[in-house]
Amino acid sequence: MAFHSSSGSGYPNLITALNAEQKKSRIDDNNGALMKIQNENRGIKILVVEDSKTQAEYLSHILKNEGYLVVIAGNGNDALEQIKISRPAIVLTDIMMPEMDGFELCRAIKENENLADIPVILVTQLFDPADLVKGLDAGANNIIIKPYEPEQVMSRIRSTLQQSHPDSDDARAALEVSLDGKMHLIPASQLCKPAILLSSYDLAIRKNAELQEANESLAAINENLQQTVEKLLRANENTQASRHLENPLGTIKSQVICSDRKIQGNFGMDHACFDTDRNMIEFPLVGFETTEKQELIQKIRESEERYRNVVEDQTEFICRFTPGGIITFANDAYCRHFGLNKKVCIGSPNKVLLPDEDAGLMKQHLASLTHENPTGTIEHRIYLPDGKMRWHFWTDRACFNADGKLTEYQSVGIDTTQKHEQTQKIRDNEERFRMITELSPFPISILDSSGNFQYLNKKFEQLFGYTITDIPTEKDWFLKAFPDITDRKKAIHTWKHDRCEDWDMAKSRLYPITCKDGSVRQIHFCPITLKSGEQFVVYEDLTDKTESDRLRSILASIVNSSNDAIIGKKLDGTIQSWNKSAERYYGYLAEEVIGKHISLIIPQELHDQIPLILRRVGAGETIDRFDTIRIRKDGSRIEVCVTLSPIRNEDGQIVGISTIAQNIAERKKFEVNRIFRQQVLHRR
Repeated sequence: MAFHSSSGSGYPNLITALNAEQKKSRIDDNNGALMKIQNENRGIKILVVEDSKTQAEYLSHILKNEGYLVVIAGNGNDALEQIKISRPAIVLTDIMMPEMDGFELCRAIKENENLADIPVILVTQLFDPADLVKGLDAGANNIIIKPYEPEQVMSRIRSTLQQSHPDSDDARAALEVSLDGKMHLIPASQLCKPAILLSSYDLAIRKNAELQEANESLAAINENLQQTVEKLLRANENTQASRHLENPLGTIKSQVICSDRKIQGNFGMDHACFDTDRNMIEFPLVGFETTEKQELIQKIRESEERYRNVVEDQTEFICRFTPGGIITFANDAYCRHFGLNKKVCIGSPNKVLLPDEDAGLMKQHLASLTHENPTGTIEHRIYLPDGKMRWHFWTDRACFNADGKLTEYQSVGIDTTQKHEQTQKIRDNEERFRMITELSPFPISILDSSGNFQYLNKKFEQLFGYTITDIPTEKDWFLKAFPDITDRKKAIHTWKHDRCEDWDMAKSRLYPITCKDGSVRQIHFCPITLKSGEQFVVYEDLTDKTESDRLRSILASIVNSSNDAIIGKKLDGTIQSWNKSAERYYGYLAEEVIGKHISLIIPQELHDQIPLILRRVGAGETIDRFDTIRIRKDGSRIEVCVTLSPIRNEDGQIVGISTIAQNIAERKKFEVNRIFRQQVLHRR
């Protein structure tokens, strides 16, 4: 080993300058390659599904640096909604998530024939054969196991995208796979989802290589230590026998600058040699290098510090506890949420309270975690120190030692109270909606965006006779409700036109509908297109009303064509209807008298009779044919014969009074003429 001073001649400055120039050249080359990759990846959308914001942002940073367009979803349900809005080229999803985990999301995508060709890569900390089998069973295209390097992520994405485009030239040639630190090409003809298996095998190889390298390093250090100890022991024995100075043997810990690097180690003088004047003339130096060991220890400390910082920065509640319930670790978020002092709670029993029912479920859940199936999730209620009850969702992992003995549990939780309350509100709203539709006096149906009936209420089945089995789609509905092809084409055209209108606009239509029993009813449709594309349709049976309107129209024609003055009024005497003969009798037009009191045409001296007559008819009595006097608009008087009768509604209740008046002036004139003729004939 050669020793050199850290200071010296000027040629190191020249070397430094050359190294800097080479470094700049490499940076320029790397920047050019990066820009090329970014241009190739621009426009390729990747959906990242991760409930941890830290992990999601880290993955997004890696992908955006490569030019990809990144969209983030917080859970499986959000991811499916994002896919409906805009289809991604590939999906990267975490496995351990609340509501819908990565396996379920992957299975939902692969079981949908419209989405099955979207590649799915599982990103997880789990590394267990059972989890690998679950991923394969769910249809995953690849797997990335945490912790990962950016190069691993990009390699997985590139190979998965190549595999998902079998028509491309690259895919027909081969599939690029990273294994054991090298790139391998697999012919397309031999591809049958090997990527996920090779990805896991690659990780196992790398982990094994790291362990082997660490073992070899430790073995070498141990061997050096052993040799050094033996030399020191021999030197000590020799020194005790022959040295005549007080301290010819010693050790130092020092940094030594070699020709290529600095090293740190322990160095000892084996046995100092002196001349006759007791001047030291030489000493052998024995040493062993501890640089690699120190660097390894430092890396372990840095890794632990990074892990601690990541855990402490998480908003999720993270803790570890023994099978006996003693807390061995709790992050700041956990302590804040439960109002605990971290220094006090570490090493103390877990005092978090659960309702009795939930406590029993929690015990069963922890007991179900085994060496073969160490992870699981549970949602339960929990009491906070202030007495408030909250909902929590926990992901638990059982940890075992080399002998398979359970040592502790690790738990990661989130507060799902707000989500639970929102879910309960949705359930309550759905229940209210169900009750309203079931008790509605109107038929109601709901169709999805594809035209399939999702719901028919009882009134629909009662009125039309059809069940959802009879008419599963709108096509079946049109065939049965409109047997006439002309009516059917017209109805379908109108229906499709209305569905193209604004979603929140209700379009009213009247159709003749053929019921299951063959009867035809006049139905008023009120369809509303919802934002989701579903159709909410309310039907109103106007058959009886249409017939009633027809009869009412006939009656109105009869009334208007009658030679008698016919007046309709309320029970208090307010005029409501006034036919043409009434206009001719009294000189008032209908618009002049409707809304005014009947006393308008009754002489002043007869006004005291009005209340009595209204009460009698309002009580159900009919006053038939009595002669009286009425006042015309011009003030003249007219003799009439009046019949008053009550008007009843459909329920038999008296709601008004009908007055029919005949002009008796002509009748009296005829009667006078008849009497005069009789008298003349009698005198003859």
